[in-house]
Amino acid sequence: MGLPPKQTNIRVSKHLKFKKMKKILWILLLIIGNVTQSFSQVNTYPTLRVTGIILTATDNVAVTGYLINESASTPSVMDAGWRTTAPTEYTFDSEGTKTLYAWARDAAGNISASESIELIIKFPDTTKPVITNFTIPSQSASLNIKIKKFAATDDVGVMGYLIKETSSTPDLTDENWEPIIPLEYVFDSYGTKTLYAWARDEAGNISESESDNVYVKNRRSKNRRVTGRFFNNLN
Repeated sequence: MGLPPKQTNIRVSKHLKFKKMKKILWILLLIIGNVTQSFSQVNTYPTLRVTGIILTATDNVAVTGYLINESASTPSVMDAGWRTTAPTEYTFDSEGTKTLYAWARDAAGNISASESIELIIKFPDTTKPVITNFTIPSQSASLNIKIKKFAATDDVGVMGYLIKETSSTPDLTDENWEPIIPLEYVFDSYGTKTLYAWARDEAGNISESESDNVYVKNRRSKNRRVTGRFFNNLN
């Protein structure tokens, strides 16, 4: 009888030891965007196609196949996803939190244990919020007016609200942005006024403005009654 197969300790990037009989000796490093990803890290990518993947593996004879997919199940040696060279990109079919698994194999059909990384596919948000209602009183006897209605929607979420008296679109750094809907506005003078309202989202998209008018009446301005006596000088 021949000698039993030699057992070899395998060290992988998670620093876990495995004992394999005539199994691939390999170290797998998965790098995306030229940044080494630790297993506690989650990176975000703006497209379904992720490039810049570097996959390395070693074997006591030779590595003959590489495979990356989204399944934790060990692939068959007949899996159509095996490549003779290490893949450098992967294309997902949807947004969301994803896990990529990688394997290596040798000519004898031995398949390594897998390594995995987690990442998030999230498309850039380019959709502006929409103000669905902005209403203020038509008249006010005070410089301090109440905002009757201010409603806005966004495909992700509205993150800021702003009201002012000029029609120019505010900058994202404007100090008047508020995280909650403002309930009032204070004018500094009386007369017919126009208020403009905007909403913004987390990505920095700013809505088109909505406006409404109010007449702010000065309560101190009252019609004064003029009284007096009229004398007719009859000659």
